[in-house]
Amino acid sequence: MTGLMACLLASLLIAAPEDKAPSIPMDPALEQVLERFASAQASIETLQADFEERKNLALLKDEVVLTGTLYHSRPLNFFWNYETPSRKQILLTSDLLVAYYPDLNKVEEVNVRRWNRRIRRYLQLGVNTEELRKDYDISLGTPGEGDPEGTDLLVLTPQKKRKRSRLQEIRIWLHPETGHTERITYLEKNGDVTTFSFSNIQVNAGIPETVYHIDLPEDVSMGDSFSGFAGGL
Repeated sequence: MTGLMACLLASLLIAAPEDKAPSIPMDPALEQVLERFASAQASIETLQADFEERKNLALLKDEVVLTGTLYHSRPLNFFWNYETPSRKQILLTSDLLVAYYPDLNKVEEVNVRRWNRRIRRYLQLGVNTEELRKDYDISLGTPGEGDPEGTDLLVLTPQKKRKRSRLQEIRIWLHPETGHTERITYLEKNGDVTTFSFSNIQVNAGIPETVYHIDLPEDVSMGDSFSGFAGGL
């Protein structure tokens, strides 16, 4: 999973759609956690949060740590503003997916209108818990040392062979009272681990539309490919 796809999936998971009661019986404790999660997220119109992204890659000796701010407005506006260690901006709207690298004066852009449905399915946007369970086995885990204190832990294991070939599991830590996502970890088959931690979460505080616009300099270099889609949807 590329960093871009991981961050998009993280943003969609912390702004999950409203749940519908699954038709298949599940563990009562798990059902309570999922209902609390869905109830908390269903009212979100806008969301802003600071994030820390930690990447432990099999091919790199040292951990990579990135920080920034996430902005989201329903239905499909997301803006990730990476601030350290280098600047990067990722914008997703209903029409475009844009990655801008100010320090390199480079931009990558792709029209996603005809792929909108495919992206929504891949990123689990607009699917309820019953649909989610068609792609993942969902269970409750036990938070360990170093995990956010007092949280509920959801463990999502891919059911389909194609997805299992890349992704081992997704772990989501939820605040036990608010239902908000505090941390998401992606464990990949190749040994790579990506973790997003969220703080200073502001719900429905209002986000100006201008946030979802990147002012590009006239001499910006347009990339001839979109590296964010490496690995495919």
